[in-house]
Amino acid sequence: MSRSSVLNYHHAELLFQVLRSRTLTDAAQALHISQPAVTKQIKSLEEDLGVQLFQKEGRRLAPTVEALLLADEVERTRASLTSLNELAARLKSGVVGKLVVCAIPALAQALLPGTIAEFRRTHPSIHVEVKVENSWRILDLAEAQQIDFGLCYPYRDTRLVEATTLMTSGIVCAVLAGDPIAASEQLALDALRGRPLVMVEVFGANAEIRNALARCRLDRDVICQVSASTLACEIVLRTGAVALVDSLTAASYRTRGIAVVDLPDLPRRTLSLLRPKMRSTSVFAEAFLRALTHEASGFESVEGQA
Repeated sequence: MSRSSVLNYHHAELLFQVLRSRTLTDAAQALHISQPAVTKQIKSLEEDLGVQLFQKEGRRLAPTVEALLLADEVERTRASLTSLNELAARLKSGVVGKLVVCAIPALAQALLPGTIAEFRRTHPSIHVEVKVENSWRILDLAEAQQIDFGLCYPYRDTRLVEATTLMTSGIVCAVLAGDPIAASEQLALDALRGRPLVMVEVFGANAEIRNALARCRLDRDVICQVSASTLACEIVLRTGAVALVDSLTAASYRTRGIAVVDLPDLPRRTLSLLRPKMRSTSVFAEAFLRALTHEASGFESVEGQA
């Protein structure tokens, strides 16, 4: 291999972004350079290596076998350099350790305050950074090895990420406390027919949930689709509509005038704990995981008794 064909960090970052986005436009935005510059750099790298790395398929780029062979090593290199830079930054700031945790809103609100309180009793000098994102974004961050723990619903397979079941949650009906159906502990889905319905859009990604709603013709009553259960609950408070929301979020609204009614016709959903495989582990990361698992088991027990 000639000197000019030796791969460096810039090449690793270029390949990572193109492999991840599969379009020149998205890769250029991620790299903060122009699209022609990305094209030129890819062509130059292919000439240095003597192999073709990508083929055009419409507006997208399809990686060749050679690019896929490089992919895992590229991700490992990038993750190692990211981890090294984070360590250097912590040493400079005087912070000995740091954890980056990313969770969907429902889990962030329900589990993380108690987890962090327990964790700080034994590790008060460790800095915990919490990011709140949707499940799709969390899966992307986990694959990019940019977080230590991700808490979300698994909608797709992931690469270089270990996913385990943390707990399950139900889909419930959120309704004003003074509503006639609020007195019921549980309802069949068809009991909601004819009521203005607010629905969280991700439920539609689950075929079982989608089919159950269609069988009861509830899909015709949807007046609003929202991105999060918290927003659905706020709409219930303002309009008096009923909403299908995550049970974790609904539980936090009980003190604000919302009643929660179980819907046994809808399946429970699995909440996953994501751990990027290329992130370095530590004793304090394992301690945080123990505190999180304990908090989750306690919350699920309470939910099951409700």
